[in-house]
Amino acid sequence: MSLILEPLSFELMTVEEKWQAQSMILRSTYNEEYPTSVNSAEDSIYQIKANIQEVLFWGESLEELKNWEWWTISIVKSSIFWDWIVEMCRAWSTKSTWKWTVAVYKLFEHYQLNSEYWEMFATTRNCSDREDENNKLIKGGTSIYNIFEKLPFKIWWIAPWYIMPSKELELLDLRVHIKNNELREMLTAGQRIYINNSKYADIISKMLANNFELSPDSLKIEIWVGDNYLQESSELINKFQNYKIYKEKNEKIRKFTSSFIYPDSDCNFKKIRDILDDANKCDSGISNFVIDLFNPEHIYLQKFIENEGYVFTSLFPADDKISWIWTKTEHAKIAQPFYYDNTEEISDNISLVLQKEIIFNFLRNK
Repeated sequence: MSLILEPLSFELMTVEEKWQAQSMILRSTYNEEYPTSVNSAEDSIYQIKANIQEVLFWGESLEELKNWEWWTISIVKSSIFWDWIVEMCRAWSTKSTWKWTVAVYKLFEHYQLNSEYWEMFATTRNCSDREDENNKLIKGGTSIYNIFEKLPFKIWWIAPWYIMPSKELELLDLRVHIKNNELREMLTAGQRIYINNSKYADIISKMLANNFELSPDSLKIEIWVGDNYLQESSELINKFQNYKIYKEKNEKIRKFTSSFIYPDSDCNFKKIRDILDDANKCDSGISNFVIDLFNPEHIYLQKFIENEGYVFTSLFPADDKISWIWTKTEHAKIAQPFYYDNTEEISDNISLVLQKEIIFNFLRNK
């Protein structure tokens, strides 16, 4: 097997040919409702030309391209989080073979050694093959799950961010690889974490300790449940906050995707209630609210958004902060990860034990 296209080898295919090949491979599984910009030639071609997205292919000969018998994966600069973070995504193969595993691992090694990115994340599929209401086979993500299990990504719980063409909300694994040790050093040095409920403090301390290889007792977690908590929470939501909203630009697929409400110092200040009202007008299938675990003021937002129907789904470590992501959706049909009811798969893996707790909480409270 050879790497047909390397990140800088653009002479083999035009931008338009790259998009067409990528689109054909992904649609062979997901059809026209695949919830990314792949469905829009204009959006995809712009991303490739602007170096926002690098589309890569593997195969044994260029002749295979004519039959769409290739492996594809993309590296995309994050539009949701920060510029120094990239996402490994839009992965599929028209062939099921071990060679794809080798190709993905080589890609990761290339970016680990040569890229200036600080962090890479992936929202990997994890459900089994199944049939939809029309008895059409919906291919699952166990092969992708097994590939990423071999890479040095850490699981940071779930990313229920997309409604797939099966009309099911998939509880994707959120996996993150961090290049530097800054956050670990901050936590070791006594960085405080602000949480409003002891039930969350326990599982968060376990996750941070596991992923950063720390003792849970070494973490400095403050749990605020004082007498003035509800009053102060009520006052906070009437203050102006520097939050902004990200939503999918392509209106045709927006109902299958997520909006994100997150802090941004460059945006205009608005009241939290007004921000939530704006988010409800996005017409996204899923809404996510991002809180800064290191910001003591955000502890008051936790109870407020929980009362608004948001459920804690993941943490996202980045640079010098850890974001706490809460999710809200009215979508009822959910595809559970293949490992959720597999006691043998979970029992010896602390990440999956914690993963199951978060999934159970989401299914019970969404």
